[in-house]
Amino acid sequence: MKNIACFLGDFYHAHDDYLTFLREVLENQPDIELTDYPLADLGRILEEKPDLIIFSLENRLNPEERNVLTWLTDELDEKIEQFVAQGGAWLALHAGMSCYPENSKYIHSVLKGYFVEHFEQTIVHYEESGKERFSFLDEHYFVNVQEKETTILMRSSSNQGKSIALWRHEYFDGKVVCYTPTHTQEGFKDKANQKELLIQILWCIEKLRGAF
Repeated sequence: MKNIACFLGDFYHAHDDYLTFLREVLENQPDIELTDYPLADLGRILEEKPDLIIFSLENRLNPEERNVLTWLTDELDEKIEQFVAQGGAWLALHAGMSCYPENSKYIHSVLKGYFVEHFEQTIVHYEESGKERFSFLDEHYFVNVQEKETTILMRSSSNQGKSIALWRHEYFDGKVVCYTPTHTQEGFKDKANQKELLIQILWCIEKLRGAF
């Protein structure tokens, strides 16, 4: 049995939408156990070393207030880096790369990329090796990625421009995936999107046989 811990949802991203999405992605994987945790449990779960952490929430706790609070402390930043370096797997999904300090270990060393901006929702085309994999109404995430330090697997394009949608790499003994889709119900329900995310999850936990 492979154990996946997930941390989902923030001010702009409904927790239950992402949990339902992940459950649908994993519904035909009986030997994977997905457990949902509140952010307050992150330090403890990092010490328990699950096979994979799927992380989909931004750093800001109250983004629309005058005095914005953030949750990523130096201690948790160090713990995340050590979790991955010592063999853990981390999948940053959508908001999981948003509004973190660019010089943090989490962004600079572990993810090797971060969210920059998005505009109004539009039709986004997700492409691999120049061929479209899927497209739907979405927030088109524009990101900054250390392209020489990772492997780019999927790019995105829309009437707003072009960006990178999926990158992954090994970090010391661990694995890291950054996956920018999705923010919309159309994206959550898209079967090709679900399949691509499943492929990345299985890569993280080295369970690739029968994945396709």
